[in-house]
Amino acid sequence: MKSVLSQPELLLAEVGKQVENEKAHYSTGTMDKEIKELGRRLKGYAGQERRLMNILRMDLATPDIVLDEINLMKKEREADQVRLNGLIQAKENLAKALEIQGSIKALCAKVVPCLDNCSNAEKKDAYTYLDLKISATPEGVSIKGYLDLNVLTIARTWA
Repeated sequence: MKSVLSQPELLLAEVGKQVENEKAHYSTGTMDKEIKELGRRLKGYAGQERRLMNILRMDLATPDIVLDEINLMKKEREADQVRLNGLIQAKENLAKALEIQGSIKALCAKVVPCLDNCSNAEKKDAYTYLDLKISATPEGVSIKGYLDLNVLTIARTWA
């Protein structure tokens, strides 16, 4: 871990990959438009529910038909909310990645000297946060990990 953190270029490359992946999935303009549209649709569901209840009160449809429509609307609302939450999270991840790119070298410079003074519990936590998977073969050692933008943001403010 110290070797990786001592080479911030490796981390910058990984953050760069995450940024490019997020950008490839969502262009910022499209993402903002979809977030706005989903917010508008979610607000509209309350009005739709009131209209369905009025239809029921005025006896213009059977309770079964209205209930089916309410259940369908509930599923659509839940799907829209899940999509909205995913878009908001992706937008936040992209912003964090862009922010971290500018400060990752400073973060590494602060963290690396502290690694020698960490307790075993703190080192274990660091390995857990990085989700390190280490495998040894006769050809060498493979170390793979996950760079969590939330952890880096926390570490940056903590360091």
